[in-house]
Amino acid sequence: MSLGIGVVLLGAFFGFGSPKRVWEAMRDSARMPETRRYLRATNFLTLACFLSLLFAWLAPVVLHGEKPEVRFVSDMWKAWYFYWPLMTVPCLLALSPPVRRRVYRVYLYTFGAMALMGIVQFFTGWPIAQGIPGLPGRYHVTGFPGFHLSFASIAIFPCFVALAEIFEPKILPRAHAIAITALGLLAIFGTYSRQVWLSLPVGLFLFAVLRLPRKKAIAAIAGGALALFVVFQIPAVRDRAMNGMGIHERLDLWRINFEFFKMRPLTGIGWHHNLPMAGAWYREFHPEIASPFVGHAHSNFFEFLGGLGLFGVAAYFFWTWTTLRQAWRVGGALGAAFFSVWVVFHLNGLTQVNLWESKVLHSMMGSIAMILVALAEKSAKVAPAERSEGGA
Repeated sequence: MSLGIGVVLLGAFFGFGSPKRVWEAMRDSARMPETRRYLRATNFLTLACFLSLLFAWLAPVVLHGEKPEVRFVSDMWKAWYFYWPLMTVPCLLALSPPVRRRVYRVYLYTFGAMALMGIVQFFTGWPIAQGIPGLPGRYHVTGFPGFHLSFASIAIFPCFVALAEIFEPKILPRAHAIAITALGLLAIFGTYSRQVWLSLPVGLFLFAVLRLPRKKAIAAIAGGALALFVVFQIPAVRDRAMNGMGIHERLDLWRINFEFFKMRPLTGIGWHHNLPMAGAWYREFHPEIASPFVGHAHSNFFEFLGGLGLFGVAAYFFWTWTTLRQAWRVGGALGAAFFSVWVVFHLNGLTQVNLWESKVLHSMMGSIAMILVALAEKSAKVAPAERSEGGA
């Protein structure tokens, strides 16, 4: 993934001709209205992260003699991902529409190949074997990221773009879009993530409501609900869905992060420092537990609440609202797909910290870039029409 970033940078320097022209293209892109909106939300999010670290450094929470070890550069490092669209958007806009469609086509065909590999992985364990508890001989679909929850949050974005192509083909032949969507849905199901089993149908139903006439939408939702009922009758699926494994551990971490919030309600305990400080919390208040389950908050909301406080939660909600609104403004099948997939993403984030995961951030920022490019194209089409009406 980092290699891909290097390839994009080299391509940008070669395509624009010099670093100066790359900078000028980025600056022009940043001045576009929708990019400015996105940057306002992202700057707010970045500021919340920085303030949480600043106050964790100035007035740290101390538990069992331990306090957050703030290192501003390394702690803030992941924030740069949220600014990556500033590079990819001008690169995509510099391409002619036919060439841009070819880039998107490669993106979707590559996803189709990865989804097919994931289905093979479910049955064989290749290339990474991660056995499914209670289902001998079957393996979580993880793809190359190596973790099933990561694959689920990455794969939903191209899967919904392919879904949009079924209804309004602009990139792929409809038959290819149907095949890629089907492969993607099967691979995502094969991750055996209970949360994605809940969130993915919500996104599909939402897309149906947004894109289909009322009667067809009702029929699609009824058919989908029936399909879910039938799938739930499979013993392995039903047992996985009803299994309480990991729930108590998550509830404990949510409770600990709420305690962190009460200690520092405005700025939290410090971005990412709720993970090591969870162990200190146990040593302070429950030393009788020799090997407690510790880690990040396993929820975007509680990660922000405990790590960044109310200021961070406000930034998270504003960033989420901004990106959902921009997805909605794209319009058409693609806009419905982007809006629905971001709803799925945030539903997944109720029980995992997918917003901060490096592997997932690549797919997230790719989606953001496509949204901003689509809005720029839409604005460019509207502007000549307005000038024409004005001249008439």
